Amino acid sequence: MKSVMTRVVLTMVVGLLTVGIWPPYEVQGHNLTRMAADFKNFDGTESATTTGVFPNSTGSVAGDDGTLVYSKTVFTQAPDQNVLYVTVSAVADTHDGSALWINCRVDGVDCNPGFGGAAGAPGGWIAVNKLPAADGGASNCNDGGGGAGDCHDNSVYYTWCAAVVPDDLGGGSAHTVELRMATSHSGKTVFFEAAHIFVDASDLEPENACVPAP
Repeated sequence: MKSVMTRVVLTMVVGLLTVGIWPPYEVQGHNLTRMAADFKNFDGTESATTTGVFPNSTGSVAGDDGTLVYSKTVFTQAPDQNVLYVTVSAVADTHDGSALWINCRVDGVDCNPGFGGAAGAPGGWIAVNKLPAADGGASNCNDGGGGAGDCHDNSVYYTWCAAVVPDDLGGGSAHTVELRMATSHSGKTVFFEAAHIFVDASDLEPENACVPAP
């Protein structure tokens, strides 16, 4: 009898361990899947632009849409992954009091078309760095000859979510992720360097899949 009970207990323990190690797909699917982990400008270079966004950037002209600084096509690993997360982490600086704006797009559509913030970034764009130029000829920094607001280097970090349509055929789906950067004052340079860029995916219930908070 003792031997039979021992076998029963061992069978139950093995079963529980198996469930713990190999949860059903429905449970696994909610975990994040990292689809891209890239870095750029760790070689003494910088990503930079003097281009604004029309019409929000001072001095911008029709057609101004910043500068493309990252583009990659990623593939979801499960048929029901319906949200992408795009993260950029870098250091940045700006010249002459201009703001550094960054835009995220998936398949040509803004990750979030909304707007906000006193820096005046247009819909779909985020101001991640802005150091004002001091008044009266005073200098905040002028670390690199870029005027009173040129203060090196400032940590910037942002994550977007974007809802995507899963593949109806039952496999993963391909999506092109782009990052653009722009200046709030056309002709005044903004920079970032030593950047890491991550793209992740998960599947969520539709009412929670990158929607406005209640």
